[in-house]
Amino acid sequence: MVIHSNDLAIATHGRGFWILDDIAPLRQADSGSSLHDAHLFKPSIATRTRLGHTKRRRYAIAENPPDGAILYYYLKEEAKEPIKLEILDSTGKVIRTFSSEQKKKEEDPEAEWEKDEPVDQIPAKAGLNIFAWDLRYQEPVKIPKAVYDEGDPTGPLALPGKYQVRLTAAGKTTMEPIEVVMDPRVKTSAADLQKQFDLMLKLRDHQDELNKAILAIRDLRAQLLVLEKRLGSGDAPAVAANKLLIEQSAALRKNISDLEHELINPEATASEDELNFPTKLNSKLGSLNQAVDSADAAPTEGELGVFAELDKQLDTQLARWREITSADVPAVNAALRSANIQVVSLK
Repeated sequence: MVIHSNDLAIATHGRGFWILDDIAPLRQADSGSSLHDAHLFKPSIATRTRLGHTKRRRYAIAENPPDGAILYYYLKEEAKEPIKLEILDSTGKVIRTFSSEQKKKEEDPEAEWEKDEPVDQIPAKAGLNIFAWDLRYQEPVKIPKAVYDEGDPTGPLALPGKYQVRLTAAGKTTMEPIEVVMDPRVKTSAADLQKQFDLMLKLRDHQDELNKAILAIRDLRAQLLVLEKRLGSGDAPAVAANKLLIEQSAALRKNISDLEHELINPEATASEDELNFPTKLNSKLGSLNQAVDSADAAPTEGELGVFAELDKQLDTQLARWREITSADVPAVNAALRSANIQVVSLK
């Protein structure tokens, strides 16, 4: 038995070995820890790497430790209400939030391969809980079943530095510091890492704004379809009386659908569809996101140039959306109010 840093290695002479990863909680545990309703252990130093563990299911081997910062916390009883873990930067700003609240998992029965989905639901069982922060900032809002030809968008990888972990559970909040250090094999300068981080943050914010607009468009279109169906049902005189309102609703619905097709390709249901249909803004930004994030290096001139062009295109389309929400939607709602009909709302 050998303790190496924070790991305990147990081995026989040539027959095999097993490693208990990160015994830091054992070193910190005392008789008082189990008396608390909730206790957050001080995390060990996290190394910023891009290893990416592959799950091999064919061989009799144990799992590797999770990527990122390993966080341990103790709950005296299983949480009855959702608990929360937050990561804060050196200024105290929350950069990532995790919750134990159950979330509906998006299933895709036609998926070509099994994807390792990012985990954002933390455990909340009685006793010791473990969770791995992947060292990423908050990712953009997601579009259900959206197709990207170069992988789903992610948040920026945290820069080396000082952070805080905050646990909210059992009616109390506790905080512990955590340090993120650079992979010692990477020699990229801090200035270049900062340039990469700044562009990744802009890309995250752009994709977040774009995706929120898409979700709002889809929600509004669903309301308009229900409205038109309701106004178009009934006897002939009632339908005739509602003809102008139906036409206004249909015109608005077409307008927002045309805009949606500039932001995303609704017809794309698999990665091959990126070859059959024009690539839209969501996939272009996603591809650039993956390119910039592919290695620890400053963005290239080409990546900066593509971002500048996509930035202009997104501004143009979001300006169209703002015009629709500030003029077209209020106009339809005004007509609905005049007819004493329930208005549509913006998500």
